[in-house]
Amino acid sequence: RNMKSEGMTEYLSVSTLTKYLKAKFERDPYLERVYLTGEISNFRRRPNHQYFALKDEGAVIQATMWAGQFRKLDFELEEGMKVLAIGRISIYPPSGSYSINIESLVPDGVGALALKFEQLKKKLAAEGLFDQRWKQNLPQFSKKNCGGHESIRSSDQRYYYNRSTPFSNESNCLISD
Repeated sequence: RNMKSEGMTEYLSVSTLTKYLKAKFERDPYLERVYLTGEISNFRRRPNHQYFALKDEGAVIQATMWAGQFRKLDFELEEGMKVLAIGRISIYPPSGSYSINIESLVPDGVGALALKFEQLKKKLAAEGLFDQRWKQNLPQFSKKNCGGHESIRSSDQRYYYNRSTPFSNESNCLISD
């Protein structure tokens, strides 16, 4: 008895079915450019391509971001970050799993500039650049010559300004040589 076909039914191999589905996915106009919102999950920064998942309360999809696209990001991806993704759905035949190849990714919710600013602050704080040991008091008076251009008349100007008012209203510094 032939197990490949019983009557009119033909059995497909797993590879054949996966190839068929992959071809369907690649030709489907609705899967060619997909707009998703989700939360970054299982993210660990790698040297080149980035592999992670996008999830919401009901499902998870594996995501790939190729190195060229990833370098274009102007913010740092973080675990749990909510994002808006644009990409193409594909099937990976060896595992039969579907995923999204991300072409564009932006933060959702917080503005991108605010996010970049907060990430920079966090990075600089981690480097210790906001520690008290680096803080210095501002000088009461500038040590630079605030009296104007060096010329024949500059010494006369400094003399006049120092005699009439020791502080310049505009620069709030003592006029000196």
